[in-house]
Amino acid sequence: IIGLSDGLTVPFGLTAGLSSLGSSKLVVVAGLAELISGAISMGIGGYLASEAERDQFRYMQRKIRARVARSTPQQMETKVDAILAPMGIRSDISSAVAYDLLQAGSEDAGMTAFLLKFGEGQEEVPTIRLYISACTIGIAYFLGGLIPMAPYFFVEKARDALGWSVGVMTITLIIFGILKVML
Repeated sequence: IIGLSDGLTVPFGLTAGLSSLGSSKLVVVAGLAELISGAISMGIGGYLASEAERDQFRYMQRKIRARVARSTPQQMETKVDAILAPMGIRSDISSAVAYDLLQAGSEDAGMTAFLLKFGEGQEEVPTIRLYISACTIGIAYFLGGLIPMAPYFFVEKARDALGWSVGVMTITLIIFGILKVML
């Protein structure tokens, strides 16, 4: 999950540096402040990335719609055949598909939708996905950041908590690496 790996490493670096001050309470307060601001920042980044993807789709949709409008049926038939032929679809069937796509004039179906999805490999990004992306990345960052901070909640001396944090992070990063390779 995007955000989790950043959440594991950035707060660990901050808490390790603050451990030299000696107070676990200070490390916890500063670490939580960083987690909150980092989660917000990462969430906004996720939102903006999804928004850019949606804007790219809308741009391509306008561009392809204009291309379809100025093209002849034979040009569209050739384009459909170029997409379907590598999949083993015969030209006569591609021609029938092209004809049907040109007859369906809606935004969700028809030649423009077909060319977007199968010609360009793009699908519309629903607005809800912007918010889901932002929340997922922000929450993953926050939860990931709690892992290296956990020892500071329970160990009074920051230097001792740092040792525990290094151990916890070593195990966590090994597990994270194994899971990343397996998935």
